[in-house]
Amino acid sequence: MTWRAFIIGILFVAGISLLEPWVSWAEGWGGFSATAFPSGAILVLVILTLGLNLLLKLARRGWELARPELMLVWCMLIVGATFSGDGFSRFWFSLIAAPPYLAQRVDVAWEEGGALTYAPAGLVLSKNPWSTAATLYYEGGEGRVPWSYWLRPLAHWAVFFVLLYLAVFCLFAILRRQWVESERLMFPLARVPLEFTEGSAGRGMLPALVVRRGFVAGVIFTLAFRLFRALPLFFGAKAGIALSLPMKDILTGTPLAPMSFDNISLWPAAVGFAFLVPADVSLSIWVFYFFSRAELQTVYWMGRGDLGSTWGPLMQWQQAGAYIAFTLGMLFMARRHLLSVAARALGLNRLDDAREPIGYRAACLGLLLGVAGCLGWYVYHGMRPLTAAAVFALLMCWYLVYARVVAQAGLYVARTIWRLPALINGISGGHAFNPAGVVIASTQDTLLLTGGTAFLAPMAANAFRVGQVFEEHKRRLLVPVLMAAFLVAMGHTAWARRTSPTPGPRPRSPSGAWTPRRPSSSSPSSPRTPTRAR
Repeated sequence: MTWRAFIIGILFVAGISLLEPWVSWAEGWGGFSATAFPSGAILVLVILTLGLNLLLKLARRGWELARPELMLVWCMLIVGATFSGDGFSRFWFSLIAAPPYLAQRVDVAWEEGGALTYAPAGLVLSKNPWSTAATLYYEGGEGRVPWSYWLRPLAHWAVFFVLLYLAVFCLFAILRRQWVESERLMFPLARVPLEFTEGSAGRGMLPALVVRRGFVAGVIFTLAFRLFRALPLFFGAKAGIALSLPMKDILTGTPLAPMSFDNISLWPAAVGFAFLVPADVSLSIWVFYFFSRAELQTVYWMGRGDLGSTWGPLMQWQQAGAYIAFTLGMLFMARRHLLSVAARALGLNRLDDAREPIGYRAACLGLLLGVAGCLGWYVYHGMRPLTAAAVFALLMCWYLVYARVVAQAGLYVARTIWRLPALINGISGGHAFNPAGVVIASTQDTLLLTGGTAFLAPMAANAFRVGQVFEEHKRRLLVPVLMAAFLVAMGHTAWARRTSPTPGPRPRSPSGAWTPRRPSSSSPSSPRTPTRAR
């Protein structure tokens, strides 16, 4: 953990944050930061290990990046990836601009008692239903971006993100010893960069793994396989060779259609990760998947087809219950460790925390500060206190379960099918939310749960597992470094988004015709008062 590693990490985090909105959303080429194993981090690790390190060794021995330095860059990249692409920023800017933009639709009730009326003023681009700044975001146009309208909602949301990241970092710093040393979870995704960089600063020109015959054969086979799949593209086809089992297509129109199978895609990367986890874990994924299909078929035979489908009420409530039960089970298993940590924070014992990324007293204080700050943020913007506590508790429940699944089973991508507002609303009988609260919860459900595939919790767990390669006296620098990487990713992503807005549909009238919209002034911030069809 050195200054040069920190600077290299910051530069790559900034670079990927600037490129991600352009290559993924503006051009549609695919991104760098999706899933819990982002390809951008892998690409940078390959560049540093097989490119920069080789040049440095050729120039002078001892100049190359050591394994801890490479791992610091890796940790910074995976944390930065949670914001720049398929994490928060995928919907962040769109959700800020959507209320005033959609309020221009004559067939959607977003004003005069609609969502725009109740949306907290600090969380949306404008309360003006004819905001030119919102139109510029969705449709583009000449002139400079009216940042004066964006700064306030971006700042309000940034405060919540910082508090949330603080709480998550502190929580997983507390759980590190329990998961790594007591329960000895596999952390398959963390093993990959650790093994790839082993011996980076050794006598050889390349890391030990790279020169093994099995690794070389695997790389050759992978490249040949990818080329084979892409062959149709060279002969004018619009798509390559798909790797999928068309279960949905086969069962459509048959008595087994209610099982709601999807066309099962084969992901070679997922197959590779399966070799890193115990066989019973890999088997259980398929067993419970087919069990859920049998459930859907059974409720259909019972005459309750309204509960069916993968995204139907049965699966949503069942998964939500499983998440809550799994979280309670994890906390129960860790009860002795958590009590010891709490006693250490209060000065009641001398539990050794010298090797931890955060001292237990500081971790408990940071966790309390982050949780209290997030709850205060909810209440400040109009959510009821008890509802705020329920929303945040379920959010942390999702993060804990997802991180545990990644750490134990190596699943590098997962999505939840239960919806945060619907779950709380159903449990409370429809009495939990006020208008402002349901707007906030619905927005955060998209931003933090169902909208992306890159979340902080598994990244933090993997970063603290990888952090074991750092010198003990430098491990306390890891969390400040990761927070710096997050802030750089957030700032550069916000700046890059100004040139790659997310396109959106023009508003239509009830008859289907496009409602004409033209700014009344050349100024990007001037209000407009066009005549609307009623």
